[in-house]
Amino acid sequence: MNFAKNKWLILGLVTYVVIIVARLSDQIGNGIPQFLISSSIIACIAFHLLHFRSLIPKSGVSNVEKLFINRTVSGFVCLFVALLPVIANSLGLHFKAVQALQLAGFYALFWFLGYFLMGVRKLGQLNERSTQHGLWDVLFAFLLVSSFYYLKPVQAYKLLPLVFVLSSSLLVISLSLRIKWIVSIRRKVKWLSILFLTTLIMLTISMVQIVGYYDSLQGIILYPLTGNIYFIILILFLLVYSIISILALLFNMPVATVTEQRIEEIRSFQEINRSVMSKAPIDDTLQLLFGKCFNDMNADAGWLMMKSEEAEEKEAEDETGENETFYTNHISQEDVEKYNSELKLRKLVKDYPNKKHHYLGNLPGDLENDESFVFKSLLIMPVFVDKVLLGNICLMKRLVNSFDDYQIQLGMSYLNQVGLAFENNSLTQASIEAARVKQELDIARKVQKQLLPTNFPESDYFELAAYSESAVEVGGDYYDFILFEDNRLAVIIADVAGSGASAAFYMAHLKGVFQSLGQLKLPVSTFLEFTNEALSRCLDKRVFITLTYCLFDFGKKKAVYGRAGHTPVLFYNAESGQGEYLVDKGLGLGIIRNKSYSKYVKTYEKGFESGDMFVFFTDGINESRSGISHQEYGTERLLNCVVKNANGSAGVMIDEIVEDYYGYVDSKMFPDDHTIVAVKIK
Repeated sequence: MNFAKNKWLILGLVTYVVIIVARLSDQIGNGIPQFLISSSIIACIAFHLLHFRSLIPKSGVSNVEKLFINRTVSGFVCLFVALLPVIANSLGLHFKAVQALQLAGFYALFWFLGYFLMGVRKLGQLNERSTQHGLWDVLFAFLLVSSFYYLKPVQAYKLLPLVFVLSSSLLVISLSLRIKWIVSIRRKVKWLSILFLTTLIMLTISMVQIVGYYDSLQGIILYPLTGNIYFIILILFLLVYSIISILALLFNMPVATVTEQRIEEIRSFQEINRSVMSKAPIDDTLQLLFGKCFNDMNADAGWLMMKSEEAEEKEAEDETGENETFYTNHISQEDVEKYNSELKLRKLVKDYPNKKHHYLGNLPGDLENDESFVFKSLLIMPVFVDKVLLGNICLMKRLVNSFDDYQIQLGMSYLNQVGLAFENNSLTQASIEAARVKQELDIARKVQKQLLPTNFPESDYFELAAYSESAVEVGGDYYDFILFEDNRLAVIIADVAGSGASAAFYMAHLKGVFQSLGQLKLPVSTFLEFTNEALSRCLDKRVFITLTYCLFDFGKKKAVYGRAGHTPVLFYNAESGQGEYLVDKGLGLGIIRNKSYSKYVKTYEKGFESGDMFVFFTDGINESRSGISHQEYGTERLLNCVVKNANGSAGVMIDEIVEDYYGYVDSKMFPDDHTIVAVKIK
């Protein structure tokens, strides 16, 4: 045993051995004063508390499942030790032997409670704020001070146990309600946690009941039992914490399912992008796309149809020619051919691009009543890249009208992501050919423009307007918003390092991440952490993204925002008629690509009133230079322009800034992409 690491435990065991010897020799109260025994018990409790506290790592727990397994196994071992006196007594062993086993059984309960507490403290470190560290230290201090009730002079205060228990109850409830660790674990681990916590509760109650029947604990257990403040507080905390955690886990299950589904969708976007970026064979990419659509849309059967060269030649002569079945899932080749023949799928998809997908929620004709056709809903999604049809993904369900709008939009998002990824990849590969570069970049520019919102909502709480322009055909600036139903608005503005096709690709990927994570209504700090993790998987090592994410709560009249290395937010105060830059800390996305990025995430709050305005911009605005003086446009000039035109609407503000900006720069060639977004409070 490592003495340096376990010194407190060794000292605790020594003091308990002294208590055991004194108890077995019946010297408590005779040869050995009760005061020394009480002091030994207090020292034993203190040493064990120090031991368990020293074992709690500063980094928290990395495997919740393993933590619960260790506590549960230890609990069963301690329960067995607690049962040994009962077994020994039934076998008629000597009284002293039974007495020794009872003292050992009591120590098993005593040690298990401390070990259980250490596990709960480790769980508390997951997603814990620094302010909570002090509450745990207060709990440990409460437990230590409560042990002093073993002293005779202290026991004279009869109301002290009640005061201690009531005081500690507030602390127990406060810590029990801080269970953010349940958000960090997967759904499977949540169910296992419920099982383990239930088992630990039963083990604790069982050991307490067994030890309660011991008759050899005089001097160690106080009578009446209400005097054992240390054990009452500790057991009360463990039981309350476990029960609240179980209830929270149960109520969190539906949310956990949706959250994990959204996370899986983000991973699907990433895998599809990686497949395209790695220049994998197109057949492999389409099979991956088909598999993601099949699984994430909960289809019962499906197949991927690809055009063969033979089918294309035949199509010129006969429009009834059938596509080649390339890949099937949960449906036979024979049944696929039946559906192809009966529904004339080739002819069905010929009207593209008027239709981006074809949904038959209730199969027509004889198929509806034919028992051999067990699938009643059919969704066909054509896979296009640069207006070239690569194939069709066909998904089926057994029930009528089984595909909902969200599933259809999800599938189309995957297809659009593949199309956009292939287009951007083609732009990069064809950059050496001047003629093709211009043609491809024009296409990419149109696609990218479609990614940026141009229609802004009308609201009783705010006005929103924006302007964005690229330095070349495509760029890396991005802005977007999500309007929630609970009077909240999420606004994002970002700038990918560099410009051109590669920046546009990462900008498009960021849009997919924002649209997926934004719907989860995550706190600003969590959104930045998840976005960094998602983008780090696909960003080039030399690429990073600066970003500002702001969440407006019009009910509470406050904005919570976080800057990931982006330009500061310009805030105009209508009451004072003054503007200021909110210069706050934050680190760009993709610079640190591991869990330690969370240390650099900072969030801030800013209250607002009617007439106030928030202006977000990229560095292409303030860093652009005049063609005459070669001086930067600068933040001071932007601030003056905002203050001067603050009485107008958000749209007027954008127009005035753009006019002033272009008038100053006076050049058709801009060094960087430039974007500006204005939010005015009504």
